[in-house]
Amino acid sequence: VKNSYGTQFGEKGFMYVSYYDASIYQETKTAYIFTNTVKYNKNYQTDFLGMNDYLRPNKGNVIYYANTYNMTENDFLAAVGTWFDRKGVSYQFRVVINDKLIHQQKGYSPYNGYTTIKLTKILPVKAKDEVQIIFKSNAVPVETDSRAHYQKDASLYSIDGKNWAYVSKHKATASLKLYTVDRATIKPVSTSNVKKSRVGYSATFYDDKG
Repeated sequence: VKNSYGTQFGEKGFMYVSYYDASIYQETKTAYIFTNTVKYNKNYQTDFLGMNDYLRPNKGNVIYYANTYNMTENDFLAAVGTWFDRKGVSYQFRVVINDKLIHQQKGYSPYNGYTTIKLTKILPVKAKDEVQIIFKSNAVPVETDSRAHYQKDASLYSIDGKNWAYVSKHKATASLKLYTVDRATIKPVSTSNVKKSRVGYSATFYDDKG
């Protein structure tokens, strides 16, 4: 296991865990699955250390939550991240930029825990743009009782998706992150490897608007 403290920790920065030692799993019950290698340049979030509780609807199994972020630079929206309490949760989310609906997406949670969800479409944004992520799920993952200052209008939740309340009234904030990439991360389309055939060929091109 490689640590984050530097080479002075353990054996030149590494430590060893036995295959037969089950005590770590019994204590932490945590597994990290790294399937996303995108080099995001910014992470917008309102929580400080991550989710430690859920807000759940009193009736039914559907609830909405939203976070609003102001962009600091010209970038491209690439992914959102949030928590699920189990595998197979049906979710939907919307991306609203400057009060205009730009993108919608849905899916199912791959497992219990935190998940980074790549957008199916790269979305360009400009500095000072207001971006709101509106999420529909079965529960609102929140961070409570941290040392962070919870901004009143940064996180909202709703039972019906129409009437909204501040998450901050529960002394909490929604764990709903937004990831961006810069222009250099978006690889240009290359035609050098395109093979011609009798039925021709196809390519996908992306302009400044994604």
